[in-house]
Amino acid sequence: MRAAANDRLFKSLLVEDVMTRQVATLTPEDSISIAAGYFKENLFHAIPIVDKGGLLVGILTTFDLLNYFFNQEVFLPT
Repeated sequence: MRAAANDRLFKSLLVEDVMTRQVATLTPEDSISIAAGYFKENLFHAIPIVDKGGLLVGILTTFDLLNYFFNQEVFLPT
């Protein structure tokens, strides 16, 4: 019975009912170190990237950072 009630509730909710309304954003010109600080301090997993006019131009995720850095060649001193 509880499962059916939960299912009805889940199906009736809209994204706007549960979304975060005060969103931190970055611009494409912000440094990766600023983004890393946002992720670390706020436990975010994604940050919208907006241009100077406030238009969404992308989203940066923790996966994006991990993927980028793990795909970089590492040059160790010889």
